[in-house]
Amino acid sequence: MCSPDPSIHGMIVHAMVSGFDAGLMLDRQWHLLRGEMERTKEPTLLAVGRILDEAGVAYAIIRGVAAQIHLPEPRTTLDIDLAVVGCDTIPRDRLEAASFGTPVQFTDDPALAGPIARAETIERGGVRLRVIRRVDLLHEKPGRVGRRPTSFEAPSGPR
Repeated sequence: MCSPDPSIHGMIVHAMVSGFDAGLMLDRQWHLLRGEMERTKEPTLLAVGRILDEAGVAYAIIRGVAAQIHLPEPRTTLDIDLAVVGCDTIPRDRLEAASFGTPVQFTDDPALAGPIARAETIERGGVRLRVIRRVDLLHEKPGRVGRRPTSFEAPSGPR
C-alpha cells in the first residue's frame, strides 16, 4: 500500500482555499455592482460554524458554498445551505440571536445522513467547518434536497 504524498495533500488544501477565496471575491463584486455595501458570506459562515461546533451539532456545508470550497473554478452563491441529521439538533436560540448578513438554510433530508457523517473538516478563521466531501457533492442532484425546515434570513437594510 502506498502512503499518501504530503505535498499532494497541501495542493488539495490550497485549491480548496483558493476556490473559496474566489467565491468571496465574487460576493464582494456582486454587492458592489448592485450599489450595496461590500460584504461576503464569510462572517456568517464562520459564526454559524462556531455555533454549531460549540453545540456539538453534526452538520455539513452543502450546495454552493461546498462547491466553492471544493472546486477551483470561480462561482458564487447568495446563501449558505447546511445539512443536519435532525431539525431538533439545531441550536435555534443561538442562531436567532446572531445577526447574519447572509441567508442560512438548513435541511434534514435523510438522504444526506451519510454525507454528514463523512463530512471533511477544514479550518477557516480559527473555526472548524464541516463540508460535504467532493464525491458526495458531485452525487447531490439539484432539487434532491427538498426539505428546508429552518431558514435564518439576512436582516433587511444595509449593514
